[in-house]
Amino acid sequence: MCRTTNVPPALKQAADKLNKDDKWIAQVDYDAFAEDVRRLGEQLEKNQGEADVKHLNKMVGWSNTCAFLGLVTMGLGVNFFSIVMLSTWTFTRWTMIAHHTCHGGYDKCHPQKVSLQVESYQLMILFHLIICSILASLEQIQICDW
Repeated sequence: MCRTTNVPPALKQAADKLNKDDKWIAQVDYDAFAEDVRRLGEQLEKNQGEADVKHLNKMVGWSNTCAFLGLVTMGLGVNFFSIVMLSTWTFTRWTMIAHHTCHGGYDKCHPQKVSLQVESYQLMILFHLIICSILASLEQIQICDW
């Protein structure tokens, strides 16, 4: 992979300016790298299956657990536990569930692929409406234009 066949001209000119530890960049075979990435994508796609669905369901369960614990304990006043649980819920819902679902990461292996995408959009709209309602009732900011 590190044998150069077609190096972009700009990279050839910049190669002598590279740090000693970065010299390998000038030797990368971009066509071979692209082919390796394409083959890896095909291989990973073929290996998707029930284990991926189980993993997704487990992550959804942990995310829901964080939401439940955060929402239940937030009535105790400002506390670190509630903050961590609610932020973990929000973070995992986007980074591990919604992001991959919206990009079709589970389309070929999950039996309910359509409901996953619809659910993530519905949750996003519901969250937006709740935030708009709260802010409008507090009369702090008007972020909704309807």
